[in-house]
Amino acid sequence: MENEPNIIHQPVTLEALQDAGYNERPEDIRVKAPYRKHVFWLPRRDNAQAFVVRIQALITVIGECNFGTDCGMGGKLFVGNLLANAAGYFQIDKPYDLLMPRLQCRSNAKTYDLLLRDNQLAYSSRYPIVIHAHEDIDIHYTVEARPEETGD
Repeated sequence: MENEPNIIHQPVTLEALQDAGYNERPEDIRVKAPYRKHVFWLPRRDNAQAFVVRIQALITVIGECNFGTDCGMGGKLFVGNLLANAAGYFQIDKPYDLLMPRLQCRSNAKTYDLLLRDNQLAYSSRYPIVIHAHEDIDIHYTVEARPEETGD
């Protein structure tokens, strides 16, 4: 059999493909435990530039007695970060408050709002919004009118 120039005759690793310029799409990247992947495809809009997408999150807390910051409204406040990754997806980790060792309680799971920093994204239907979030975090989004720019 003759060697054909278009046939690969050796195993190819993902690293070799990336070195050759091939990049995996963010929605196809495997997610590692304890994270879950959330993929949002937005519908096409003729006036997409007039909108933004606000990412919102809820966190489920199980068996924690002493956590969060009292927000002064009779509830607990958790703050997280929506971090952009060079591979094209966003990541939300469990808030630092919940990573520290805590007194464990025998209480049921409770769900709280997780306020995200930098959670406003430009509206685009060309590419999906891909978020890898800790398994205790549920993600949803809202579409809102783009805030008017102020000339301060």
